[in-house]
Amino acid sequence: MELGLSSLLFVNATMEEAIRATAELSFKCIEIICDVPHFSPDFEPGAVRDFKELIDAYELDVSVHATIWEFLENVNFANIQRFLV
Repeated sequence: MELGLSSLLFVNATMEEAIRATAELSFKCIEIICDVPHFSPDFEPGAVRDFKELIDAYELDVSVHATIWEFLENVNFANIQRFLV
């Protein structure tokens, strides 16, 4: 297992910038969270190819937390939020 950084640490950066920063900080893995701010329900899946090329160029390992949007289309977020507060 390699020590990595989560893409959520880079909320004000693009995914490409998060990947570059992870490598430049000498981490060997990036944990990609497929959620806002880098991935939204209208995210263009073709962009993943660009991410893969950059990840390969930096020889990073990847851990992915998959999106949950497709599972939550009928969920009332207000009801969930009251349990999290």
